[in-house]
Amino acid sequence: MDTNKTGDGYWVIEPPDLEPYWVQPQCLELAVLILHWIATEANARLAGRTATVSVIRVEYMGAYPAFGVQGVTERDRDIELMLFRLASEMLHTKTVGELLAYAKGMNLRELTRSVMGEDK
Repeated sequence: MDTNKTGDGYWVIEPPDLEPYWVQPQCLELAVLILHWIATEANARLAGRTATVSVIRVEYMGAYPAFGVQGVTERDRDIELMLFRLASEMLHTKTVGELLAYAKGMNLRELTRSVMGEDK
């Protein structure tokens, strides 16, 4: 998944269940990791469709990470609802151990820098 994107050309989706993570600067790396984890699962569920979910930098009253969707067709109208439900499902049913297993071997600082830019 290519995470080095801006909001340009993307459908920006911000599930409300994730807001507490991306609005606090001290949680930035955690927010990027959680978004990346959910985007990976979303792309697995979207296999065979043209739409793809990335983690992108969005700027609106400051910069923060969010989902960016590209390749949306008429068939993909449900992606926003799917991401809302998937985010809620993963946050409420997955364990910290599952998130840590996903993150194992990742450089979270580098992942965050790839999404947010060099200044983060």
